[in-house]
Amino acid sequence: MQELAMVFAALGNEVRLKIVEMLLKNDGMFCSEIVNELHLSQPTVSHHLKELRRANIITYKKEGTLIFYQVNKEYLYEVLSKFMKLLKK
Repeated sequence: MQELAMVFAALGNEVRLKIVEMLLKNDGMFCSEIVNELHLSQPTVSHHLKELRRANIITYKKEGTLIFYQVNKEYLYEVLSKFMKLLKK
């Protein structure tokens, strides 16, 4: 249940939902691309990315000095399928 709470809390923010949508649409993005797309400051975007990472919604990998983010689809499927099972009870 804690997983569900963390995922829903993280996705309960409009900016974070937009980030997830952008990452899914583009099959991942660099942090600088997210900043440019959202027209928000880099620290603000970093804060939102940190919250999404904390909830395991996104993963990242360093490519030199750049950081590439992707949605952790497998984890989301797993957590959301648990939620769907709760609905069927």
